Amino acid sequence: MSLDGTQYQVKPDKIEIAKISKRIAKRPVNLSLEELASYVGNYGYSFCPAVFNNGERKSDAFNEMQIFALDFDSEVTFEMIRTRAEKYDLPIAFAYHTFSSTELSERFRVVFIHECPVSNAFAAKVILALLLEIFPDADRQCKDVSRMFLGGKGLICFQEETFNIASLALQYQKYEYITNYSNYSRTIKGFAKKNKVALNGSYLEIDRASQLGRIEDFSEKPIYIIIGNDVKSSFFIKMASYQTDKRDDKVLNDQIRVKWSENGKKCALYKDFLNGGELEHNEKFLLLTNFVNIRGGRSKFLSYIEKRGEDLEDWSFYFGYAKSMGYKPQFCENGCKYCNYCNHKANMLLTIAEREKIQRLDDSKEYVSVEKVYAHIESCLKDAMSEIREGLYLIPAQTASGKTQAYCDLVQSLKNEKIIIAVPTNLLKQQVAEELHIREINAVVTPSIEEMKVPGELVDEVKYYYDIGISRMAAKVLRKFIIDHEKERSPEIILAVQKCKEYLSFYSNITKFEYIVTTHARLLTLSEAELKGYTVIIDEDILLYLFKNLKKVSLKSVEKVLSLDHCPLALKTLLSQIKDTKDNAYIKVMPMSEEDVISEEDLYKYGISENVNDLVKASVYYKEKDGEVQYFCPKMLPKSKYIILSASLSPALYRQYFLGWYVKEYPKKEARYLGRLIQYSAYSMSRKDISKRGGKVIDSIKDICGDIPIITFKGMGEGYNECGLHFGNTEGINAFTGRNIAVVGTPHNAETVYKLIAFHLGVHASDALHWQIIEYGGYKFGFTTYNNPMLREIQLYFIKSELEQSIGRARLLRFPSTVYLFSDFPCEQAELVQEEYYKKD
Repeated sequence: MSLDGTQYQVKPDKIEIAKISKRIAKRPVNLSLEELASYVGNYGYSFCPAVFNNGERKSDAFNEMQIFALDFDSEVTFEMIRTRAEKYDLPIAFAYHTFSSTELSERFRVVFIHECPVSNAFAAKVILALLLEIFPDADRQCKDVSRMFLGGKGLICFQEETFNIASLALQYQKYEYITNYSNYSRTIKGFAKKNKVALNGSYLEIDRASQLGRIEDFSEKPIYIIIGNDVKSSFFIKMASYQTDKRDDKVLNDQIRVKWSENGKKCALYKDFLNGGELEHNEKFLLLTNFVNIRGGRSKFLSYIEKRGEDLEDWSFYFGYAKSMGYKPQFCENGCKYCNYCNHKANMLLTIAEREKIQRLDDSKEYVSVEKVYAHIESCLKDAMSEIREGLYLIPAQTASGKTQAYCDLVQSLKNEKIIIAVPTNLLKQQVAEELHIREINAVVTPSIEEMKVPGELVDEVKYYYDIGISRMAAKVLRKFIIDHEKERSPEIILAVQKCKEYLSFYSNITKFEYIVTTHARLLTLSEAELKGYTVIIDEDILLYLFKNLKKVSLKSVEKVLSLDHCPLALKTLLSQIKDTKDNAYIKVMPMSEEDVISEEDLYKYGISENVNDLVKASVYYKEKDGEVQYFCPKMLPKSKYIILSASLSPALYRQYFLGWYVKEYPKKEARYLGRLIQYSAYSMSRKDISKRGGKVIDSIKDICGDIPIITFKGMGEGYNECGLHFGNTEGINAFTGRNIAVVGTPHNAETVYKLIAFHLGVHASDALHWQIIEYGGYKFGFTTYNNPMLREIQLYFIKSELEQSIGRARLLRFPSTVYLFSDFPCEQAELVQEEYYKKD
């Protein structure tokens, strides 16, 4: 605020007021609320609620305000205004008698404090407009954000309480609903039009920006004005320039069933509400946001309100407002007094809800024999081979259906065809090469730098350049190593030089080979010229590999590189942009030339251990509040013909990622498992859920399935299986073929993983995760996911792929073993056990 430095005991004259007006904008101050009330109300100091740029008291120079004041000069008493403020939940911070006030003609000023500073003049004007609608008796000149107020001659009241714009907008609409019901919609629309605020139906688009416990990302929404940046004190106003007559999709809430008699007792706040216990307004509103998402919640909530003797009209309005605005259940931590004592889930709804059973949508799915599945894969492979068009040929291939044998047999049957086979790992590369050699096919295996007997630092440097997509630099490093060490006589160095020569010779002559077996990673380093004339068969889902090219770097390293005198201009521009980006924002960028990098020597010389150069290949980045930058580096297959076989293909995502490519999708045929997949779905079994339940959850699982190998999250399952398998490294491993195993967990990724990919694909990723009923993969079930279809597809694709890979290690299609799955994400052919199994004691 701005506070004048002169005390007055009587109202100053016009000349003096002009002097105050001229100097006050040059006196911004920070005071406690108690100090402010005393200076202004008791000692007669003049003030401006706003602070200004350049020391000028005018609207155009507005910088910020948190104080909002109204003048009342006649016709109403303070008690009338106090009563109205209390009715509409607007706490008066302080009020004082003005110099003109008398016993016969009470004149006073009322001051409200917003819970966070408002740094946008449009938002400040909207707040004043709302206040003046609720208090039409106030002086209309108070709408000016640059208005100056004289001090007074005595405080009337003081309390350290604040309001916020979301609550104010709600209360204004309640005010019109109660006082002007027949013209409610027309009045609200008139206010919205006059003040340029958007509408959602008949409700103003003003609300909290953090309904779900996190601030929604508005970086791609220029029509939104944001107030505050703290999770608990952040709000938005949607401007009307983009207004439509349609309601937003957010009003379409999924509603959940609740067995009140059985589950209501689980929530302490609900029990207080039911039994007439004393509750604050915000606690009741927290409960309301949960009831809005419950089937029959309105009648239940309002019947309790009536029994409690509270204002039914008020709460009926609140309920309609919350439902229309698409309110999600507020978290317990956002205002429940029992949050630290009650045994609760994230919100009341999840605490008391009747858990939604997983439902199969169609039990009539047709399965065929394993032999027919294999014959179908063979037929699809032959059809794809007969195509002459470049593009992607997607063949769904059930795990253990024999796809490796099918494509090896195909290669054996071909004549005058050049084939590259790409598999996920070096181990599988060797296995597939052996299969081809058995068929007397002279296939070569691409050498891997990791498999060569060369110094570790050379491996690291070569991998570094491959990782950032500069293959020619990797070759340059190897040639330099040969030149520098060719005359040395150490047996180890002689062997290393020889291996480097063989490596370079192989890739310089790669197009001379008829049949090549390589890895996904190596395939992505080959050029379009090197692939010319080849058909590429890709074993397993390469898109999942492409999506995992997510990296991070600290802001500290970004700033270090920026300080270098010889940082390339393009890289410097990008790093400067990253440094200046606001926290929690996703930003799309154009990948740059591979020339725009800092040399490895310079990074080492200046103590920069992180790979800042990777950023030149980024298409989107996310700047976290803690100073870390995460980013996605898209890799693209060169134009060629690719036949891809996998159990986890998502044609929609392939089409979106390879935009403009020809994509042919083959139908899927499946056989029934010879073994059993028994799924226990009572708990989410996310990493967080398992951690919260502690070691006893594994004991409960072992009681069910015995002491068998367990695949779970990395870092949580050491010693649970002898192969060290965990989510993320199970692909192609056959060590558990025919054995009983347990798969424990729902492998969610951090939200940034899904949203970085979504932004790269051109999807606005401001949607927030929330629990809802969805249909996916032939099931209807409750799951924490997104409303946005593409964002949801990305998330569920990751989870499904990881679970199917882990389950596939037992080869259920061909062996009578059992996989016990503990997850709330339903998998194909699962025998569902939906009862609780965790033993708390």
